Amino acid sequence: MKNTEIKMFVTDLDGTLLSRFSKLSGRAAEALRKLKQKGIAVVICTGRPFYSVKRIIPEELYDYAICMNGQDIYLPEGAPEGKRPLLLMLHGGAYLIGNKEEKGQAGWCRHFASLGYVAVSVDYRLGFFPSRSGLARAETDAVSDCAEALNCLLARGDLRIDPDRVFVAGTSAGGAIALTLAY
Repeated sequence: MKNTEIKMFVTDLDGTLLSRFSKLSGRAAEALRKLKQKGIAVVICTGRPFYSVKRIIPEELYDYAICMNGQDIYLPEGAPEGKRPLLLMLHGGAYLIGNKEEKGQAGWCRHFASLGYVAVSVDYRLGFFPSRSGLARAETDAVSDCAEALNCLLARGDLRIDPDRVFVAGTSAGGAIALTLAY
């Protein structure tokens, strides 16, 4: 077998690099640091949104991040002046299926954008092991992704979102996420 030089290290986050509490341990951080010192490119590959990666992993510990697609933003026609309400629309699918591009999601977002809203259809992490704890973890991950999407949207000055007029809606699992975000 030929001895080859390692040029790139690609890793997932959840269940691989992070603890079960979604924390980067000192040991894992040191391993990434050593890879970088050896000139090995570190790539984070995850179903999480990019802003989640930035929050969890210090930027100096990785070179690239391959993340989920995030969100589709529907803007009001004619860009009305002043602050605009936000509708965060969350798809259903029992935390197993579904995505931001579903016909119903896009239709509702277009409708609310026509009423002057910034309407956003969000993707969130899917999948779980069929157990009570697996389902709870899937919901926690989905809520975390949607809360981060909401924070990211509110921080974007170019969207001119009125933080006092934020609405969250969803179908099925998306409805449960919306309810959790509201409280």
